[in-house]
Formats: sequence, structure tokens, C-alpha cells
Amino acid sequence: MNELEFLEKWSAALRSGQFQQARGILVEQDNSKHCCLGVACVVLNIPLNHEPYYHLSPHIPQASLGGFGQNNFIDMNDNKKLDFNQIADFIDLEIERRKKNSSSQKTENPEGSG
Repeated sequence: MNELEFLEKWSAALRSGQFQQARGILVEQDNSKHCCLGVACVVLNIPLNHEPYYHLSPHIPQASLGGFGQNNFIDMNDNKKLDFNQIADFIDLEIERRKKNSSSQKTENPEGSG
């Protein structure tokens, strides 16, 4: 799955109602609640073993997070206490930005004009 597909699936998963929100941990011991990055792990099929956030770093490519980094999502989830829909709104803005940039590049460099 490419980065744009991941962002779209992550946003949809956050909005799905399938996940209850946790704060301060990727997933609760009984798997009943996830933080936004825990949901990202589910989307990416990364096993969650109830470790602290800092164990997540190698598993989610930074570029997949729209260049914002895991700490920004931790801040939104835990400190600012944004709900999943608000975090998904933020991700959707990144999706739109990427689509717009991709569209602009195609317009500037049409195939066959090289």
C-alpha cells in the first residue's frame, strides 16, 4: 500500500466507529481502546503488544504520517485530546494536499512532453 492509500485507510478507520479512543498508550491491554497511532498500526497490520509509544518509531514510516511525525499525532491524541474525527480531518487535509500536488505535477509535466 502506498502512502496515500495508507492515509486514506487510516482516516476511514478513525471515522469507522470500530475503535474506541485511548490516551497515553497504543492499545489497552484488553484491546478495547486504541490511540490514533494504534489504529494506524492496525491499518498497517503491525502487531500491537502494549508497548509504550517509543517502540512504534521503526514500524510506521515517517513519510506515511504526512511529514508531521509521530509526536504530532501523540500530541493531538493525548495532549490536545482531539477525537478521532478531528484527527481524521487533519489527515484528510494532508490527503487533499498530496492529491493537489500530484495533480499539479501532472499538469506541469504532461506525459509525452519530454
